[in-house]
Amino acid sequence: GDLVKVDLGVHIDGYVATAAWSAVVPAEKGGAAVAEKDSDNAPSERVLNVLKAAYVAADASMRVLRPGKSNYEVSSVIEKVAEQYGVSVLEGVMSHQMKQFVIDGNKTILARPTVDQRVEPIEFVANEVYAVDIALSTGEGKPKEKAARATIYKRRVDVEYQLKMKASRQVISEINTKFQFFPFVLRALGDEKRGKLGITECLTHEMVVQYPVLYEKESDFVARVKYTALVMPSYTTCITPVAAPAIAASSPVEITDELLKEVLALPIGKPAKKKPSPKNKQPAASSDNAAPAPSSSS
Repeated sequence: GDLVKVDLGVHIDGYVATAAWSAVVPAEKGGAAVAEKDSDNAPSERVLNVLKAAYVAADASMRVLRPGKSNYEVSSVIEKVAEQYGVSVLEGVMSHQMKQFVIDGNKTILARPTVDQRVEPIEFVANEVYAVDIALSTGEGKPKEKAARATIYKRRVDVEYQLKMKASRQVISEINTKFQFFPFVLRALGDEKRGKLGITECLTHEMVVQYPVLYEKESDFVARVKYTALVMPSYTTCITPVAAPAIAASSPVEITDELLKEVLALPIGKPAKKKPSPKNKQPAASSDNAAPAPSSSS
């Protein structure tokens, strides 16, 4: 019954592909229902709507992610999908251009621009790579930090400082060796206890940044989908396709916005090559009209 999010990232020689998807855990017979459910023990309409909306928003945003389009056009499409399903775009969710060993490039897409949160307008160009992050909520879309301690961190390679504590110096040395470019979890350090002690000074002097744990209100649900897309000169292709779970189709909402329908009808992916038309061939001569075979010499 839980609405669960899974986030995964891999790399080959620093070239990264990331993906995230959401799904409702099937309830075991006789098991306790955790997520909101209707009387027939199926996920409630709110859960189905936010789940379906996240996948539709990912699909629609991918179709706008092409040369000549802008980051604010992608934000607008995500917002239109949220409106159709009666859900909210989560504030503060940022998508980034990616390069070798860089997962948070300077070209960004802010899912929900506000008066207080804006990014520089950018135009997509050919041969760029983006990790597009979609997060929608049944609530107001304004998550907050609580008491939960962050466990995932990332090294800031542009910041150096002479740390005072021995534990901190050992931790940053290990981070520089093993996790120079990509996020890591504290338990991945050789000594987790020392890691918890030393990471504090590293944070204080901004040598690392943490990924905070954010919460919506307890009565609300968040669905998340993320994909990696290559913007090619004439098309965009998703290298981490994530299909919506079958249960998402149970959402009763239908898209009525005409502009959104047009966006969802746009082609995506590499166009199929047209098969060459067969050349006109002369029909073979019939036996009646065939030229006589040459006679053999006597």
